[in-house]
Amino acid sequence: MWRPLINKWRRTESPAPAVASRMVPHAEWSQWLTQGQWDQAAVCLEQWRQTQNKPELAILIPRWETELVEAFLKQAWADLKPETAVRWLRRTDRFADRGLSDDRLETFRQTADLIWDLERSELCGDCAQALQKLDQAMGLMKQAGQDGLARRLSEAHRPRLTQGHDLILEWAVRMRIHSDDGQHSQAMALAQRIIAIAPDHPGAQAVLKRKLDQTLPVARLEASTRSTVVQVPISDPQTNDPAPIQSPDPKPVSDGLWQVSLDRADTWLLSTSAEIVLDEAMDKRLADALGHEFRSGQIHLSRDEEGCWVFESDSDVVQVNGKWTRRGCLLDGSPIRFGNGPEMRFIQPRMETGSARLERVGRPSPEGVRGLVLMGSMMNVGGDPATAEIPHQSISRPMVVWLKTAELWARHDQPWAANGVVTHGESPISPPFQMRVGDVGLYWEG
Repeated sequence: MWRPLINKWRRTESPAPAVASRMVPHAEWSQWLTQGQWDQAAVCLEQWRQTQNKPELAILIPRWETELVEAFLKQAWADLKPETAVRWLRRTDRFADRGLSDDRLETFRQTADLIWDLERSELCGDCAQALQKLDQAMGLMKQAGQDGLARRLSEAHRPRLTQGHDLILEWAVRMRIHSDDGQHSQAMALAQRIIAIAPDHPGAQAVLKRKLDQTLPVARLEASTRSTVVQVPISDPQTNDPAPIQSPDPKPVSDGLWQVSLDRADTWLLSTSAEIVLDEAMDKRLADALGHEFRSGQIHLSRDEEGCWVFESDSDVVQVNGKWTRRGCLLDGSPIRFGNGPEMRFIQPRMETGSARLERVGRPSPEGVRGLVLMGSMMNVGGDPATAEIPHQSISRPMVVWLKTAELWARHDQPWAANGVVTHGESPISPPFQMRVGDVGLYWEG
């Protein structure tokens, strides 16, 4: 008699709630995606692809990649504008280095590249080309479902570009007429107006450059949304009275220079500074490494918060990818030349460390230096050539060097010698310092 009651109780009993389970590639995976730590997430997925060989990963890894791409694009599209385009462009390029490819990432990369070109065209006064880039970027945004962003971008830039095109065209024609007629003060006044809205306008810069040899005061003029400063002589277009002299800003010192020699043959100059000034007052070792004396002009080379190295110059002494330019971001593999110096190549294996090197193409310098190493938070000496900031084929496993409270430290996963003493693990480096890794001797000099 109890069986019907028991069966009824079993049918009406609520099932136990299922325990939610979800496999993730790392314990901090969700935190990485929400806090924008996409480099760590991409590196983690790369390690899973290389070290794990399980059938279930064929399903899990594409799912994790989709989560990473969607989290990245959600924030990237929301923040994309001309002043942030190059930053997002660099972040997108790093995914390809980690083996992650996606059509949506490529669409975003092309859009960011167009918006960056838009700003550069506007700085040169080519508003017609900037408008063309704007239309192309809007088309890609609409393909990606970002209609609202495309509309906001058009509203923010199209009226200014249209008005700027008409103004610059009118002022440029009048400026050339005044210049040809010898009316230099009127031509200068128009050039200053053009520079105020298009700091890199070649015609206006040429007019102002003709007066640089004369004794005129110099005023600082904000050049772009990137806070680049261009120095031009400015006078009142009505009275031709010169503007008051502005005091120059103090220049950062090019300190933190080391010389690193591997077996006394392969020598590099190493800088631990986040900002370097290249001018006639700089350390002569920099001039030797870069192959240029910098007798005129000044170059600021600095590392931004993303780990990218950017440069700004007040004259045409920097040639990148065969073109003279006064400001820009150095990308991995870019050929660069300072003045009449030799061709160099900018190599940055891992942008997340902030470390890179300017390597001379061909022969070393007269002092036997192969180039300048720009150190960020850490770097590898030897090991995999694809990830080594200072490569050496005889060091199979990398010697890791990092900055700790303004002091260099080094470690190796195998015993190594520090000033003749066998060391296990890490040790500080203070010049003069000699280390030996296997059969290779490294000499650090201040």
